[in-house]
Amino acid sequence: MISWDESRSVDLKLKLLAEDEWNLHKLNMKYYKYECTEEHNNPRFAWVSALNNDKYVLPTLVLGLLLNHLSCIKNKVVLVSNKVTQLGRSALESVGFQVQETEGLDCNYMDRVHGRAEANKGITGTHTRLLVFNLTSFDKVIYLDSDYFPTTPLDDLFERVQPGKLTAAYCSKPGVVDPCFNAGLVGLVPDPTTYSSVMGDWEHRSATNCPDDQRLLWYHFANRDNWIPISYSYNVRRERYFPMKSFHFAGHGREPRPWDWKTRPSDAELLSYDRPMNSVMDIIALWWKYLLTVIRENELNEFWTSVKHLTL
Repeated sequence: MISWDESRSVDLKLKLLAEDEWNLHKLNMKYYKYECTEEHNNPRFAWVSALNNDKYVLPTLVLGLLLNHLSCIKNKVVLVSNKVTQLGRSALESVGFQVQETEGLDCNYMDRVHGRAEANKGITGTHTRLLVFNLTSFDKVIYLDSDYFPTTPLDDLFERVQPGKLTAAYCSKPGVVDPCFNAGLVGLVPDPTTYSSVMGDWEHRSATNCPDDQRLLWYHFANRDNWIPISYSYNVRRERYFPMKSFHFAGHGREPRPWDWKTRPSDAELLSYDRPMNSVMDIIALWWKYLLTVIRENELNEFWTSVKHLTL
């Protein structure tokens, strides 16, 4: 049983860690981009995301803002379905994304492939990330879900990407026995053969029951010993964890996703956020600060007006 003094000591250590991470985050947001040279920006590398509607343009704007400050890799690509409006696409371009329209892939798509009635199983458009394996104009790609929130520079991830393998973080924090990965962050080498193999595997496994994209990738790579595991700190989810390189607003956590925070403070309060990220709610408040910042700095008021009701 942990004594009161031991518990207090742990709380103090976590508070100090949060302060250190916050100070480092602020320094990187302000100065890291000045360390970037042509040598650091490999034009054959890219960050890639995918989204299905204008609501998810919001977190992708924050992702773009953070990558602009925390990465020397300039290529940023976002795959969008035809449901993303021109206002949404222009907003994405304003933070440096190359917008590519694609067909949204999900279990309904696979139902059509098999000649079945659409069962509306799973998340709409979630398998679109599989198209990243065919982005052969790049040598290495890091795919990030739109609700991924980097807090530190992550360019070192490109060094961990190898042909024929998938780089991804453990899906559970250390101490939890759960040998899986979370597909919200994956590193890969685009290759037509790998793409055909993944798509063929998906079609084969969907003959009776369509697997979600994460389970499919697990079967395809981890079961064949082609998974390169990286620290959970690269893809922290649901609760605060130390150390933290990024937070991923994935799944059903204890707190709402940022865009679903219905009782949030005023814009003025959120824009003035300046304190360590001690809790998930602090991370959510910081996310809002960056969203409101990018809307103001990039003059995205027309787009914001068209989607603001989705966050209320």
